[in-house]
Amino acid sequence: MERREKVVIPKNKPFIYMKGDDNARSNAMIIDGSDNLPYGADRRNSTAVAIDETTFKSATFSVFADNFVAKRMTFRNMYNFEGKPDPNIQAVAAVVAGDMVAFYFCNFIGRQDTLCDLTGRHMYTKCGIQGTLDFIFGYATSTCYINLNGDGGWITANGRSNANDTTGFVFKYCEFTQLNSGSAYLGRAWGPYARSVLFHTHMENVIVPAGWDIGSFAGHENDMTFAELGCFGPGSNEYGNVSRVAWEKYMSEDQEKYYATDFNDAKKWRPQQP
Repeated sequence: MERREKVVIPKNKPFIYMKGDDNARSNAMIIDGSDNLPYGADRRNSTAVAIDETTFKSATFSVFADNFVAKRMTFRNMYNFEGKPDPNIQAVAAVVAGDMVAFYFCNFIGRQDTLCDLTGRHMYTKCGIQGTLDFIFGYATSTCYINLNGDGGWITANGRSNANDTTGFVFKYCEFTQLNSGSAYLGRAWGPYARSVLFHTHMENVIVPAGWDIGSFAGHENDMTFAELGCFGPGSNEYGNVSRVAWEKYMSEDQEKYYATDFNDAKKWRPQQP
């Protein structure tokens, strides 16, 4: 079933469980939208690290409540697929801003800024995220077990803004594939202390060899944490023809344990549903 509408779960509505059809071969329950960031307000070239109400207004689905769970749902913003003058203007499929939020077997479909992973602790298990430019962005603490289908640009834009923030993006056992032609960076810095770590992820030959983009934060290379551990496939840093940026991090055993185990402790992530 497909519904074209906007859905907002406010902060005062915690413990919601949104569930599609377990018997569907694909995510048959689709929440669809087609809104965008107003022309003239596009901040793709801005050095500022800011997400304001215009981002929320373009989103098809927004959750601000804690302890939310969604299973077998698709959240989609079709604005950039409908022949608009600027196919890469911000058009958000979902804003996730509650704490202890989990998505299982869900899809997020858009082009620019598909998933606003704003604030809180979030887990995406067996999910698919599709986009082109900064299509996973925000300041949240997120652990992801996802299949990622993109068509160029930057996969992540992490906005961690200071060394004391306990936030970042962690990807484990993912699949980076391509829908169309072109190639993508694993991510770009959207803050001076940006942090994205990948574990045991398979990458097709669609990743730009440099892997990471410093964005507007040259001089902060030592402050950032962009790393790959045990990744494989022709697009990974383990492949002979790939040459990553010199400031990609090589982690100690203790650091690897932190991101692989402590950071991903399920007790810290799973929503407390009644």
